[in-house]
Order: sequence, then C-alpha cells, then structure tokens
Amino acid sequence: MQMIDPTTLALVGRALDVATLRQAVHAQNIANANVEGYLPSSVRFEEHLGHVRAALSDRQPVQPRDLEVLQPSVVAAALGSKVELDMEVSALARNSMHYQALVKVLDREMSLMSLAVSDGKR
Repeated sequence: MQMIDPTTLALVGRALDVATLRQAVHAQNIANANVEGYLPSSVRFEEHLGHVRAALSDRQPVQPRDLEVLQPSVVAAALGSKVELDMEVSALARNSMHYQALVKVLDREMSLMSLAVSDGKR
C-alpha cells in the first residue's frame, strides 16, 4: 500500500523546482532592471502540461515517468523589451506564495504518512 501517490509527489516536486527557477529568474530581472540592453527572461512550464491535463480530464492514469519529460524553459523577451520593475516584484511575490502553497501540500502529504505510521498516535 502506497501512502503518498507517487504521481502527486512527482508533480509537486516538479512544480517546486519550477517555482525555484522562477524565483531566480525574477530576481535576475530585478537585479538587471537598469542595465542597458538587458532583455528580461521568463520561465515557461505550464505550456508543457497539455498532455497531462488531457489525460487527467479523460480520467486516464498519469505515471511519475510521464512527468519526467516536463522541463521548464527560460526564454528571453523580444528584442527591445525592458524590465517592468513593478510587474517583476509582483510576480516574485506571487511566485513566493505559490511556492509556500506547494510546500504546504507536501507537508500535509507527509503528515498523513506520519499519522499512518504512528497508528494515529501523536
């Protein structure tokens, strides 16, 4: 009997990795906001989730190995784009809240496992 669904664990882990990468990219954009010629970057990931969403909506099983191919990509903005500092700071804060929510999901999964292992005794 598996306590933690391996697919959920893999997806949350991948989402945490992406959130970490996003945090670094936003920080880099903010740090280089006043650098002449700097092109802001962004992380693309959600676009790669299409087949996973389709499988889930069709009630088909998704395995952890299906998620291994999902890799985020860092892309530079179009030539001539500038860092919009207020947007970057806002995105940084939003990403931080997203990361915290993912950590809470992981914490709850681990708490359930701990509860089961201890036979419900705390």
